[in-house]
Amino acid sequence: MGKVLSKRFWRVALTLTFATGCGIGSVGAQSDGTLIEDNRDEEPAFAIAPSGEVEGAYFAVTMEPGDTQTLTASLVNAAETSLHARTFAADAYTIVNGGMGVRDDGSEATEVTTWIAYPAETLTLEPKSTIERSFTVTVPDDAPPGQHLTGIVLQTAEPLPVPGSTTFNQILRKTVAVFITVPGPVQPGLSIGEVSLAPGETWNALRVEVANTGNVLVRPKGTVVLRDGSGSIVLTAPVAMGPVYAGDGTTLEIVISDPLPPGELAVEVELIDEARGLAVTAGGSVTARMAGAADSSPPVVLGEVAVAAVPSSEAIQYLDVGVRIANSGAPFANARVILHVQRDGEVVEDFPLASSLALSTGSTDVVQRYVPSGGWVPGSYAFALTLETVDPASGVAVVVAEARVDGVVTVP
Repeated sequence: MGKVLSKRFWRVALTLTFATGCGIGSVGAQSDGTLIEDNRDEEPAFAIAPSGEVEGAYFAVTMEPGDTQTLTASLVNAAETSLHARTFAADAYTIVNGGMGVRDDGSEATEVTTWIAYPAETLTLEPKSTIERSFTVTVPDDAPPGQHLTGIVLQTAEPLPVPGSTTFNQILRKTVAVFITVPGPVQPGLSIGEVSLAPGETWNALRVEVANTGNVLVRPKGTVVLRDGSGSIVLTAPVAMGPVYAGDGTTLEIVISDPLPPGELAVEVELIDEARGLAVTAGGSVTARMAGAADSSPPVVLGEVAVAAVPSSEAIQYLDVGVRIANSGAPFANARVILHVQRDGEVVEDFPLASSLALSTGSTDVVQRYVPSGGWVPGSYAFALTLETVDPASGVAVVVAEARVDGVVTVP
C-alpha cells in the first residue's frame, strides 16, 4: 500500500492525440502531454486522401525496383473556419490486435518512408478549400518483392479544446496509407512468440506476441485456450485480428474480466489465415496471482524524466518538464503527477503537472511548462515527482510511484 496524503484538488489541461481516417486498418489514440492553450470552439472537419478519392481511400501502387511515380494527395478543410495544420510522412506499423498506426511528427523516417519525397510542412487551409500536394515515390533498386507500407498524416498544428471540457485538449489527425507492391514471389508467413499475463485489480490482460514473417499482410483468426493445472479449460477466447503487415510484429491482447484461478495456467494459441494458407499453433504458460496479491515489481514507473530551461539556463523564462509513465499493470483513472520543487534545500511548492489523468497499459508522456508561482528567485532548484491515484469520492491520494530529477537548475 502506498502513502496516504491529505486531500488536495488540482486542475490542469491534458492534451490527447486522436488519430482517425486511415486507409488500411484503424489507428488508435495515444496520449501526448504538450500543453498549449487554444480558444477555438468549432470542431475542425478535414481529411487527407488520394486526389479524386474520398476519405478512407489509400494509395495503392505496383512498382518495379528502380521505378519512380508521382502521386497526389488532397488536403481538405470542410469547415467554415480556417485550419492551421501540419502534414508529414512517417513510418507505419501494426498496432495491438492488428491494424495500421502511423508514427508521430518528428520521428525518424526508416525503410519505406525514405522512399517517398513528402517534406513536412505547417500550413493554413482556408475554409471550404482543398490543396493538392504532389509527391514522388522511388523504389530502391534492391527493394525485395512484396508489400511495403508507410503513411502520410494531416493533423491540427496545435492542440484544440475538447468540446464541453475544460480539462482536456486534443490534437486531431487523419492519416492515409501509401501501400506499395513490388512484384515477385508471394511468401506469407506467421509466427507466435511469448505469452504473458498482465494482472490488474479487476481484470487481466493476456498478451501473445505475433509476428508476420512473410512479405504480404495477414489477417489472423483463431482461438486462445487457458487450462488450469488439472487440464480443465478455464477460458476459450475466439480471435479475429486486423491486418498484421509484412515483416512486422504486434501483440494480440485479450482482456479477461472474470477472475482467474491462482497459479500456473497453460496457454494454447491457434492462428490461421485461410486466404494465405497459414495455420500455426504454439503454447506457453502464465501465472495468475491470487486476488489482492502484490506484484514483486512495481507496475508503474516514472522514467525518462527531463527538465530543460527555456530559452537557456542563463536567461531562464520557464522549464519544460517531461516524464514518461510506464504502466505494466491494468489501466487506471483519476491519477495526477506532482512536481515537488525546492530552492537551496527549502520547499518552494508542489506543482501539478497533470491531474484527472487516465493511464492506459503501456507508456504515457506528460509534458508541462513550469514557472514558480512567486516567480524565479536566484538559487539552486531541485525537483522530484510523484504519481498519485485519487479517490474521487474522498479526495484521498495514494502515492504509487516516485522519481527524483538528477541535477539542479541554477538561477543567477
